[in-house]
Amino acid sequence: MSRVSSIEKDRRLIEESLPLSEISLDTIIEVGFKGLEKGKRQEYLKVFKIKPMVRGPRIRNLHTWFARRPCSLSRMLTLSSVVSSETTKDVLFNALGVKGLSIVAHKYGSGLLFYAKPDKDLVEKIVNESMKKPPTEVTVLDPMAGGGSIPLESARLGFRTIAMEYNPVAYLVLKATVEFPAKYADSGLFEETLKASKDFIRRAREELGRYYGDDTEGYIFARGVRCPFCRGLIPVQGIEPEITKDSSFRKRFLKITYDRQKKTFSVETTDEPIRSITIARRGNYIMCPYCGKWFQLRGRT
Repeated sequence: MSRVSSIEKDRRLIEESLPLSEISLDTIIEVGFKGLEKGKRQEYLKVFKIKPMVRGPRIRNLHTWFARRPCSLSRMLTLSSVVSSETTKDVLFNALGVKGLSIVAHKYGSGLLFYAKPDKDLVEKIVNESMKKPPTEVTVLDPMAGGGSIPLESARLGFRTIAMEYNPVAYLVLKATVEFPAKYADSGLFEETLKASKDFIRRAREELGRYYGDDTEGYIFARGVRCPFCRGLIPVQGIEPEITKDSSFRKRFLKITYDRQKKTFSVETTDEPIRSITIARRGNYIMCPYCGKWFQLRGRT
């Protein structure tokens, strides 16, 4: 009986209750690409006292790793697995770094918890109260670390962190986002990485800038083939007549015009409904819109 009572008294916060609905407002922004809808933006403002970030740079933008968990949620779950169930929501939020969102908002224009640093002093205080030891003496083990959100946030909270992963891509992401910054933070790694990144961006703009307009708001990517007879470029996949699926936006349609003389095509958007812009097909054969000859598609298009 005394053992059961002892276990019940030693329950962690994650076993009792978590403010998932509030944190989810932040995770939607972190893992999504469209930001929050109007109603959710008002809710975010009420909970976090700042404007939500529409979108911004995140680790998931470096490599699309579908198993990557939101960092804000990973931070909360990791800390909640360690601290006592008596920890209040306000204390938890402050330890996670919610107070620092105002600094983040001032720096970036709006807030995202991933950018805010945990309150290390408060984390150490509540961990000491719960575990009778500092965070550096608490080990967090993630045996299937994947994209590394849990190890990253565990390290940011100050815990001794061990991550395991056998997938080589995820392993490299872990090395770059968790291990190297922790090991080489004071050796100029950030400055060298920033320098290399700026050089990469400069070279990319020089080589690819002519393909992307300064005032462009979005891109439509399509796969295409060249006609074996006239060498005209033909868009085959990834083109649909209606390009605005969201009912809250004005309907816009894609119009493709083929220049038979130059063997090129131009694309524009229009309000005029267009039913279809598909190329004439018969099984695996298509008709060239320039010369009118049929040919067989081979391989991937």
